[in-house]
Amino acid sequence: MSARSPKNLPRIVSVEPLHGFILRLDFDDGSVREVALEPRPQTVSGLLSALMSARMWAMSPDPRDEVRPWGSYTVLDDAETHKVKRIVVRPGQRLSYQLHHQRAEHWVVVAGTALVTLDGEEHVVDPGRAIDIPLGGAHRIENPGTEDLVFIEVQFGTYFGEDDIVRLDDDYGRAATA
Repeated sequence: MSARSPKNLPRIVSVEPLHGFILRLDFDDGSVREVALEPRPQTVSGLLSALMSARMWAMSPDPRDEVRPWGSYTVLDDAETHKVKRIVVRPGQRLSYQLHHQRAEHWVVVAGTALVTLDGEEHVVDPGRAIDIPLGGAHRIENPGTEDLVFIEVQFGTYFGEDDIVRLDDDYGRAATA
């Protein structure tokens, strides 16, 4: 089911008045979407109208961007044999320490510096450099910098669904419990 299907309606979590308003929507499946309300509404009725428009936009089918607590990703290609994502990790954030049973990954850093933990060993990966994540390898990527970390993830395997993530540790409370 798409994160934006009518059966998965968003809840307004917060409205932050920073340089306009940022609307944070939380969906039943755990995904989060942030929407900028521009221009900044000047009246309560204007704000309510903008909120409804943003909520409807966030529910539109097949959005390219998926927002997560650590940043966002865009699926660039999704085929039977591979999936390619452009992933942005905000400064000071990191993905869960995880593994996959049905896919391996190849990461190429294009902006920022990545701190990658692979099977308990840390690796610094600079722009233009890559690292391979083997099938079943425990891994995480972190942005220790002050600017966004951007990398391209190429997945190879037999299945590429988000449910092939076994979270071993997670800063956002999503890790499996024993």
